Amino acid sequence: MKLFYPLSPILSFLFLSGLQAQSPTWSGEIGCLIYTHCTTCHHDGGIAPFSLTSYDEAYSYRYQIQAYVNAGLMPPWPPEDGAYTIANDRSLTADEIALIDAWVDADAPEGDPAEAPAAPEISSEEVIADPDLVLQLPTYTSQAVDEDDYRCFIIENPETTTRYIKSIEIVPGNPAIVHHLLLYADGSGTPALLDNLDPGPGYVCFGGIGSNSATLLGGWAPGAQPVTLPENMGIQVFPGQDFIIQLHYPEGSAGEVDHTKINIKYSDEPSPRLVQFSPILNHFTTLVDGPLFIPANTVKTFHEEYTIGGQISILGVAPHMHLIGESIHTWAELPSNQIISMLDIPEWDFEWQGIYQYRNPIILPFGSTLKAEAVYNNTTSNPNNPSNPPQNVSLGEATTDEMMIVFFLWTAYQSGDEMLEFPDKPLLDVPDCSAITAVSEIQEGHQLTIFPNPAQDRLHLRIDSEEEMSVRMLTPAGLTVAAQHELRGRAELDTSLLPAGIYLVEVQVGKEVLNRKVVIAP
Repeated sequence: MKLFYPLSPILSFLFLSGLQAQSPTWSGEIGCLIYTHCTTCHHDGGIAPFSLTSYDEAYSYRYQIQAYVNAGLMPPWPPEDGAYTIANDRSLTADEIALIDAWVDADAPEGDPAEAPAAPEISSEEVIADPDLVLQLPTYTSQAVDEDDYRCFIIENPETTTRYIKSIEIVPGNPAIVHHLLLYADGSGTPALLDNLDPGPGYVCFGGIGSNSATLLGGWAPGAQPVTLPENMGIQVFPGQDFIIQLHYPEGSAGEVDHTKINIKYSDEPSPRLVQFSPILNHFTTLVDGPLFIPANTVKTFHEEYTIGGQISILGVAPHMHLIGESIHTWAELPSNQIISMLDIPEWDFEWQGIYQYRNPIILPFGSTLKAEAVYNNTTSNPNNPSNPPQNVSLGEATTDEMMIVFFLWTAYQSGDEMLEFPDKPLLDVPDCSAITAVSEIQEGHQLTIFPNPAQDRLHLRIDSEEEMSVRMLTPAGLTVAAQHELRGRAELDTSLLPAGIYLVEVQVGKEVLNRKVVIAP
């Protein structure tokens, strides 16, 4: 059992007053960062496990915030930085992470409450507050006992004229069991025939919706956000086309109830530019080194490519794999041999997928080739592998099968598309953080990052210098309990045998000495 070293009042005052000098505050910098990057999920009723809608809540979770942002786990944002700029980027910059570090290390000061940003108002989990059309699916109880349940539902299109969808928001009724959703428009009448033959709500639709004439309008997978197009663009839906919604419920979800709905907003323009959402790269027609089969205990890489027959403007991209997917990269090769990286996800996370929309369209001339490379890890080194020991994995729609699809949101090129810029569409009414001063401008010298804090078995240190450094860990009484010397850039301290309590970490880099408070948890 770990013991606890009490901190004397004098040492505590010296400890904290030194750390808080020139530190960021909640009112000055941190509140804005939390509200814009975290609160969309971290609020009452949100998908995150705790709320971050006030200073008091953030203070309570300050050490968890610091540990997770330094580990790159929060905010979740799988894409790697690249030549593209993605709208509604949730990621934190290195300077923003350093601000959070400095704030937590100074015991998270509040600053002047009168200057704090207003917390976002969250009246509903839904983003489209005034949809033109709501597709409310019937309440459905999953039948997925020993195999996945694919169910299609038909909702009649009430429009009598051609409409163009500007925004689609898919609201899973039970996110815990909705594996994915695809929304189609279809006027063939075939889905209605299939529905009439099935006694239950909707009809079974494993492998597709049963019609070859359907148009894909949009989709949802865990982590996806609503799609909003510019005012002069839209996805076309003809009168007489029904909406067909395919839902996938995974094996083991039997008995769980779902009541998913879809909010749709139409363009106000009568003839906007036509946008399509297409699986241009897929495991059926564009896989060049298939079949998609990953034997047990292997790591395999696959490639897809497709040469386009016209000049197009790419507005967004949405890759899709399942659980043993490890990474996926999509790019374009132009006739000039120029390579344009379109999306790179080096660490695939099935729980965080999305349709990533660009701030500026990517223009691809005639003859350009879209390409993708995906790596699958079917070994025990993959923590997401659903089978232990690993089993052979092949192409299929079950969660334990695999897929390799890259959807593209695109439109035919028009002169001037190079100048288009699509603004961010934040999910909440959040403050503008663009004026926040970078931590490098408010703190002199080297920047030291320590995580996790509180720690238990290991304490990691990182500093923005390649100079030689020495690290000491001291008790409040000044007793050295751990030390390392002749290090560069990083350090790791074994804290597994230390009593629980408050300690001081001292790092010397050249002539500069930095001190940080750390907590060892019991």
